[in-house]
Amino acid sequence: MNNRITPFIMLLSLAFIVFSCSAEQVDESIFEGDQENEATVVGDPLEILVNSMWVLIEFDGDNIDSEKYDSKVPHLLFSSDENRFSGNMGCNQLMGSFSMNDNNFTFSQVASTKMLCPEMELEDAFGQKVDSIGKFQFDQNRLILMDDDKETIAVFEARELEG
Repeated sequence: MNNRITPFIMLLSLAFIVFSCSAEQVDESIFEGDQENEATVVGDPLEILVNSMWVLIEFDGDNIDSEKYDSKVPHLLFSSDENRFSGNMGCNQLMGSFSMNDNNFTFSQVASTKMLCPEMELEDAFGQKVDSIGKFQFDQNRLILMDDDKETIAVFEARELEG
């Protein structure tokens, strides 16, 4: 069984590296508005989503200190190719599918690696909440993921990709 898992992990790692390095800088011109008012998204929301790296800055009402995660800053990357996403929540790689239309947003077929890390609290909490995400909105350069009652679950900020 180990012989079958190793090539899969290597392929997954290679795909993550290639996908991470191929993205472009965040284009702030896709958002209109100011900090006091909700921003208007200029353009196709899917295009905005897939052309940015989304770093987690707030989860379940708590600010996220990215400094405590060393090189594995909690983030998500989205691909329009079959509506796939990848990223991590501070330790393990996370991947799956997503769908969005109007203000509705859902994750599906979510999977992750299973390494044991000293800081697993955020990963465990995100894993428990991911199925309750049902809505989204953009506000300035932020992606806000909410439940069906529009209660905020997670806030991500668009960042320039390195590489």
